[in-house]
Amino acid sequence: MRRGICDPVAADGRELVELCRLHRPNLVFSDERMPELNGSEAARLIMEFHPVPIVIISAFARVQPSEGTGAVPVVNLVKPVRIADILQALTDVQAWLERKSDNDALLKVPGTWDR
Repeated sequence: MRRGICDPVAADGRELVELCRLHRPNLVFSDERMPELNGSEAARLIMEFHPVPIVIISAFARVQPSEGTGAVPVVNLVKPVRIADILQALTDVQAWLERKSDNDALLKVPGTWDR
């Protein structure tokens, strides 16, 4: 780990899940097409133990299911991916993290929910 970036590369979807279990990253980038488990399957398993924003890169457009604003984002980018696409995905993840942080702070205010 350097400068807050954990950069192990998974050889397949199962290894990705195990690396996330071990390192607990703040953000995950994954390809959709991988051996063992694809990116969507790996994301589902990761969310079960460590809800974290995930950016999945795919050669095919996918329709993202609509979820509430509190849901952990899973961003699908279609190849070829442009730098602008990655920056937009990171901006969306940052906005979600800021909203989550604001909501978490509200939950920690004494007396807020004990009435």
